[in-house]
Amino acid sequence: MQNLKVKYIAEDHNVWAVHAGRYKRQYETFLENNVVFLELPGLPSAGVDFGNLQSVRQAIRMSDGVLKWIIGQSTNPPVRNLDAYDGNPIDIAEEGARTFNSQVGNVMSLFHQAKAGDLVLVPGKGHYKSVLIGEIETSFDSDDLILLRQYDDEATPFRRVNWLNTEIPKRNFSKYVSKRLENRHAVINLNKNWSDLNSISDDVYKFAYQNFIFKDQSHITLSGPTYNSKEPQGIFDATDLIKAVYAMNTVVGSGGADFRGQNIAQIIAQHYNGEQVTDFTFNFNSPGRIGFGSAALGAITVLGIISVALGGLSFEDALGGVSLEFNGEAAPTEVQNECNDRMRGILNSMNQGQYDELQKKCTDARNGIGLNVERP
Repeated sequence: MQNLKVKYIAEDHNVWAVHAGRYKRQYETFLENNVVFLELPGLPSAGVDFGNLQSVRQAIRMSDGVLKWIIGQSTNPPVRNLDAYDGNPIDIAEEGARTFNSQVGNVMSLFHQAKAGDLVLVPGKGHYKSVLIGEIETSFDSDDLILLRQYDDEATPFRRVNWLNTEIPKRNFSKYVSKRLENRHAVINLNKNWSDLNSISDDVYKFAYQNFIFKDQSHITLSGPTYNSKEPQGIFDATDLIKAVYAMNTVVGSGGADFRGQNIAQIIAQHYNGEQVTDFTFNFNSPGRIGFGSAALGAITVLGIISVALGGLSFEDALGGVSLEFNGEAAPTEVQNECNDRMRGILNSMNQGQYDELQKKCTDARNGIGLNVERP
């Protein structure tokens, strides 16, 4: 059994941009406390139905009363009773109507629509500041409150976040994502108006998850932390390894695969086709890594076979029933079965000599660049 860290991403998954308050001043608070929230002092959470427009309008009007009291625009202490506030829509001609309606949308998005497992992106100040990438951990809990020191320690609700990557600068994202991250709207659903939903994997998911499956794509990241530019053979070994296994996966998928009598170079020359490869990149900034993506489940099959070969399993043991076990959100049974069938198909199409060559390529790549796979 190969237990690998593979994230299965459901089709209804959302990616949200959440801005860290005025002038991004809550950025460090978000990061240090593993939270995201809106700068709405005194926004109530208990008794508020965040899926109900009337209830949300009442909550925002209460927060506005608190804010005006804090900054001295009102001499009347705010009433802390939700029912004391108007829940009707604001007159579009009224001053501040646009801001009020934006706040309604932000509150409903963050506390009602955003669900556990969704991703949040929090841009820092400036083009070179890192974007925080995290996963919402739990459903909203009305007891989750944080004090805003900029507003006399008034409380506001938050969402719990597990930060997955805090080192990617905004310039590394696509123009589409970068532009949306510059939008001043506090909460933005990045899935909306995406020209090709699959491109989320290229724009965001590959920065959040080492290995994942999303819709009709899969992507893996292999570590290569000991790359030496003066001795690139380890890169060549890793490249050959990935191309050979992917080529075998493609042939197995079409049926009737038999690679006996062919070495790795011959398999690549005869069967490798990169038309459905969506990513094949090398990044040797510390720590080094290799990204590989493909249509369907090809990349995950590559990950599984390399894991088997790196793990030192004998050919007999590998043939005896190797299978992948996904860590994280459970993939549908048919997805797991297809991955396992592809792996077994590849192994059954090989002989001892080819398996030994595959293991040697793995060993050479590990010795050359520290090639490895991420495990739970």
